[in-house]
Amino acid sequence: MEPLPSHARHDLLVDDRLSRLLEASVDAIMVMDAAAQVLWVSPATEVLLQRSLGELRSIDPLELVHAEDLPEAARLLGRMYEGVDDDDPAVVRLLTGDGRAVWVEVKGKDLSDVPGVGGMVLTARDISYRLDLEAALRSTQQRFESLVCNSNDGIVVLGTDLRITYASPSVERITGFHPDAMIGHDVDAVVLEPQRTELLAALDRVLHDVDLVEPIRVRIRHRDGRHRWLAVRVSNRLSDPAIAGVIANLRDVTDTMLAEAEAARLTEIFDLTDDLVAVFDEHSVLRYMNPACARFFGIDPDATPVGSVWQVPELTSRASDPPRFPDGLRTWSSEVVLSAATGERVPFAVQVIAHHDDDGTIVRYSAVAHDISESRRLAASLERQALHDPLTGLPNRKLLEQRMRAEPVRDGTTSPGRSLLFIDLDHFKVINDSLGHAFGDEVLRAVAERVRCVVRPDDVVARFGGDEFVVLCEGTDGPQVGRDIARRIRSALREPVSIGGTPIHLGVSIGIAHDPNGSSMDPGSMIRDADTAMYQAKAQGRGAVVLFDDELRRRAVDRQRVESALRQAPFDGSLVLHYQPVVDLADGRLRGVEALVRWRQEGRLLGPDQFIPVAEETDLILPL
Repeated sequence: MEPLPSHARHDLLVDDRLSRLLEASVDAIMVMDAAAQVLWVSPATEVLLQRSLGELRSIDPLELVHAEDLPEAARLLGRMYEGVDDDDPAVVRLLTGDGRAVWVEVKGKDLSDVPGVGGMVLTARDISYRLDLEAALRSTQQRFESLVCNSNDGIVVLGTDLRITYASPSVERITGFHPDAMIGHDVDAVVLEPQRTELLAALDRVLHDVDLVEPIRVRIRHRDGRHRWLAVRVSNRLSDPAIAGVIANLRDVTDTMLAEAEAARLTEIFDLTDDLVAVFDEHSVLRYMNPACARFFGIDPDATPVGSVWQVPELTSRASDPPRFPDGLRTWSSEVVLSAATGERVPFAVQVIAHHDDDGTIVRYSAVAHDISESRRLAASLERQALHDPLTGLPNRKLLEQRMRAEPVRDGTTSPGRSLLFIDLDHFKVINDSLGHAFGDEVLRAVAERVRCVVRPDDVVARFGGDEFVVLCEGTDGPQVGRDIARRIRSALREPVSIGGTPIHLGVSIGIAHDPNGSSMDPGSMIRDADTAMYQAKAQGRGAVVLFDDELRRRAVDRQRVESALRQAPFDGSLVLHYQPVVDLADGRLRGVEALVRWRQEGRLLGPDQFIPVAEETDLILPL
């Protein structure tokens, strides 16, 4: 800055001490004559405007004013020249030598008649920083007011008499009442009992303890007549001069209360169910356990370890295993066996639900375990019924064929052969017809028990149907094993069976089929061969044991061939009649003829003995 030359000062401020004080002022000071010519400026003026005294003398002072602020500057100068000096300062922007605009507060006074001054004096104070602060304050205030207006929470300020002195705009959304209409009313005017009494007690405690903050939930009557729940947080701010009251922060928690009530109802259901229910967070911290779960694990239902890490491996480690919750799935189900406090191992069907937050992170697990002991017992019972004879408890035909298809367990010394015994009770129909089916059922039970007692431990005794039983013998190295077992069965059944004191004598016919390889015959074929051998035993006079062999196979094939062809015989003309005369031997006279049927097969005539028995067994005798 250029120092002010002495000749430039003329007769201004001849008092050197006063001049030095003005030069030290932080405010900009300018002296102008009546023609608005700059006569003198303080050093602060040159600093503020970034212009020298020489520059300032060469320009019109109004050129220093921002165009938008010229009316205000002209008004100030006009008033000064009119001799009015008690106006409020003018706030304008001055243009600096470096191109900036500086906000200043300008005040002027006409001192033309003051010796040593002789001009108009303008003082300008840089208020840019103050205006920035005020703008920031206004922005903060507007932001605060916007937050208060748009907040879901409401704010109410109470006096010591508990009357409302302030209510934020958002209170209207919560209560339905305009904030202005609430001023001067008691805070409990819309609060319902019993929460009204609780609120007044909380306010009284806060008034007597400035450090106390009281949270409470109250039920109010909304302006539309509905009841709403509010969470209220009360604190004492009487000592804060900006507030000078008790603050009550309000939040509408009606939906939360309804959700909590619904959760409470669900909890009541869980509390009453016999299923085990537990809720864990992602860190295995227990959040809920129903009484049934507590009792099962031997925990006092009133002292469940809620808030502590509590793990049941089958319920937590499995559920938290990520592969069990693939993308898009929230549930995992399985059957597990849990150990009760009594040591009992109980099967459960477990379903675990993974609860996610908005980001998709698992934050909680809900586990429900249903005791399936009874259903497993029922399933086992139904399976047994499906595979066992309900009368004797023996395996039925279905289970027998399953066992025959299964690969038997053998060690190195066990023979691969197997034998099948087909047992038929002789004349059992007579017992049913004479003594009744109930009596016959008791006989069948007794027969089943006797057969079970004389076979080998690993042999399978099955009831095939009616009065027929089958014994599957694995690991037989030849047909003799089957014959020995058959003899033991016959011997056991020779002893009378006593039913209700009535002795019953039984005979059995047994057919045996043997497979030396144990797997070369399918179950149906082996059963068929043993059945064929059993019928041969009956044909031999009953009570016999017959081993199926190649001759029986040939006979069976022939019989099947005969039966198939015989079904077509009544229609294909292969049946022919031969007539044999009936002669009276006394006088030699012809008394009549006997018609004898013959069957033409492959160029031969077969006699009745070769096809009539087959026709009688297969019900083809009537068509013939």
